[in-house]
Parts: sequence; structure tokens; C-alpha cells
Amino acid sequence: MKHEESNIVTLEKKEKPLKERPRTRLRRALFSFFVVIIIFTAIYFASPLSKLGVVHFDGLVTISRSELISLMNIDEDELFLGISLSDISANIENHPIVSEVNISRSGINRLHIEIVEHRVAVCALVENEVYHILSDGFLIHENVGMRANCDELMIQGLTNEEVEADVPGLFVRQLMNVDPEIKRLIQIIEYTPAYGDIHRFSLFMIDGNTVIISSYTMAERLNLYSHFLSYIGPEQTGILRLDVGMAFIPHGN
Repeated sequence: MKHEESNIVTLEKKEKPLKERPRTRLRRALFSFFVVIIIFTAIYFASPLSKLGVVHFDGLVTISRSELISLMNIDEDELFLGISLSDISANIENHPIVSEVNISRSGINRLHIEIVEHRVAVCALVENEVYHILSDGFLIHENVGMRANCDELMIQGLTNEEVEADVPGLFVRQLMNVDPEIKRLIQIIEYTPAYGDIHRFSLFMIDGNTVIISSYTMAERLNLYSHFLSYIGPEQTGILRLDVGMAFIPHGN
């Protein structure tokens, strides 16, 4: 018996390693992911990248960039993601020269703003102050965020009294009905009321002629300018009276 017992070997059971459950691994991965996201979010909001960096404007013709920046009404510390594009658009559209606004986010912290302006027909010098006149006759003072240099035609000789009487407004609305080829011949516009006509203007043309016209009949008569010149001759210049009837006074007479 003792001999048999000495030949018996006891095998110890080895404990199997516990396998990590799939759900546990998923939870740990998600926890690590959220920790990373929180860290990067904290870094982002603490960095300048979270604030508005660059504003790019397209379509500016007469309105100044500084005026648009002012109209945006955004604080320097305002978060880029918290900026309301609809509020900015509404603020900019309040400016009388602005017809349409399109705003979009670009990159990490940039805004792209596209402006469509109303058309400026001419400018006017009113008691030493410059106004831009839109094609519908509306006047905008250059101090309202307009560029100081006016490249359009300039009406000279007006006062605030004529502005209140819509004298320049009527003139511009009628000028919009004049043939573009003839409008391009106009070099200088002077307000020259006479004989009770407060809508009388003198147009100094590139070809050396001066046309006296009334706003009420300007479109129909000035569109015949080339026809009138055919009766005068190419070498002769003078004053073409189209305010009342039609008469030509050669220079030197």
C-alpha cells in the first residue's frame, strides 16, 4: 500500500487568467476618448483660435471696410462658434448702400462676407459736403462709412434747400433713362437754376459743348444729342439749349 501511495502524483490546478470582457474594454476606450476631447476642448477655448481671427470682404465699392467692421458689432473676446451670422447680416443690411449680404464661416476662425451694393449714379457737392446719390435718387452722406474719394460724376452748386426739394434726386432718376453712350460724354454737372426752373442743369460735355437741360425733359431730349449735333458740324462747339425748345449758341457769340 505504501508503495502504491508513493507512486501517486498530485497535480495542482492552475488558475486560468481572467479575460477582460468586451464591454469593459469599450467603456475604457470611451472614457479615454472623452478625456482627450475634454483636454483638446479646454486647449481650444483657451487659445486665440477660439476667437474671430480674419474677416474677408468681397464686393466693396463705395462702403469702407472700417464701417462694415463697426456694423458687425462683435466683441473682441466673443467666441467664434458663438457668433450669430444672421445678426451680423441684419446689422450690415441696415446700411443704406448695402443691397444684399452673404456670410459664411471659413476655416477655423475666419468669416467670409460678400456685399452687394446699391448702384451709385453720381456724387453731389452740397455746401462743401459730399453725398453719394443712388440710382433711385437717395442721398448718402460720405460720413456714413463711405469712401472719401468719389469717382463718379459730381453735381456742383447745390444747397441743402435743393436737397430737401428733391432736386438732385429727380435729376438722377431721369439721368438713369439717358443712353449710356451719351452719359459717358458728360464731364461736369452744374446746378444752374433760372427763369423759375429749379430743375435746370448745365452739362459740360467731353466734346466741348455745354448742354442746358431741365430734369423733367432730360431723358427724351438728351437722348437726341447726337441727332442735334449732326446739324451743327463737327468743328463747331457751343451751348445747346434744351431746357426750353432747342437752340444752339456757338462759342464766341
